Amino acid sequence: MEAQELEVHEEDNIVTLTINPENPPTWVRVGWTIKPFIQCRSKCFGHATTYHSGSLTQLSGGLQSLDLAQSEHPANKPSTPLLSLPVDIFYKIFEAMAPPYELEANLCCEAGDPLLLILPSPRTWKSMKVFHISKIFRERAIHFYGQPSETSLPFNSRMDKLVITDMLPLSDVNKLLNLKTQRDSARRDIYREQPQMVRNGVYCYNMTVHSPSPHVIVNPPTIQTCPEFFDLVKRVDFTTLSKPLSYYGRADDRIWGRVFHWLSGMFQKIDTISVSTPQFDNCCAKDEDGGAPERLFRSRDTWFLSGFQEAFFERVIFGRIPERLFPALRWIEVVRLEPMCSAVAYLEGHPGDVDTDHFLFDTGEGGWGSFYRSRIEGPDMSEVNAE
Repeated sequence: MEAQELEVHEEDNIVTLTINPENPPTWVRVGWTIKPFIQCRSKCFGHATTYHSGSLTQLSGGLQSLDLAQSEHPANKPSTPLLSLPVDIFYKIFEAMAPPYELEANLCCEAGDPLLLILPSPRTWKSMKVFHISKIFRERAIHFYGQPSETSLPFNSRMDKLVITDMLPLSDVNKLLNLKTQRDSARRDIYREQPQMVRNGVYCYNMTVHSPSPHVIVNPPTIQTCPEFFDLVKRVDFTTLSKPLSYYGRADDRIWGRVFHWLSGMFQKIDTISVSTPQFDNCCAKDEDGGAPERLFRSRDTWFLSGFQEAFFERVIFGRIPERLFPALRWIEVVRLEPMCSAVAYLEGHPGDVDTDHFLFDTGEGGWGSFYRSRIEGPDMSEVNAE
């Protein structure tokens, strides 16, 4: 009996799809499996929620407790040599100094420009104190992160993850890299001359050069090797869908297909993809009688899912089959953030996310329909106010 392609597990606000590597599902199947979990709910969520940084409060409280505990000890108390500590205590000290790390990344994917991966302020070898405290700490750090190298960054495949947080216009990339303000500066420097650039502590990579490509690049640069740490990235989280929509952040399925195509080439050992997205109700799409279409979705979510199919089709067109998209992928995780009423959020100044122009409904015939009523007339708040 053939093993199942997918196993679905739902716990609280997290949905996890486990992929059978011996019998992987199609990307169409993956999309249809996820869709019910991101569908807009028919029940009104009421007033929009606000996010609280509870973890920061707990952290500050823990630090205060630590300070109080340290102040109770005499300053002249003799210190204990590291080598005389039990091994498990030493490991705990090391882990406290080198906790799991989220490597923040941005994308630049404007039409006609190179697809760029930007690391705004990555952790560097020099910034990690565990490499500079003592020989025993350095040896342990090398075991975790490898030998420091000018062409790489410290990254542990078991603990750390890449987090794609935003999409930037090329002008913002120029500012981060402290390049000229002209629009073509990053295009010229990164695309034609320096596909790997480090300036002002910002790392920038031309994805179309640093991953295997079926396309022909005009005037290819001399540097075409992937940085060493790319092979260590096994998990990538996308938080872009949870951010307020901007003009440059409005990525459709074709843009996401382009992103996934090149990410799959750059980071070939990714085994986990996680995406965070808010939960909305369908209030902004209700008509005067309170009716709303079935199977309503936020367009940004559907574009993200459809991007996998677009990337697959692109690889078919350019002869990349039978090579799989994200060949090592085992898990896809959907994190549903705190729910909010789409109509309330609209009135509180977030029209980019909840305008019905940005919501789609499944026609049931393989197509999508759009709404414009709220964008023109404003949402019907009678039912929300009644709550």
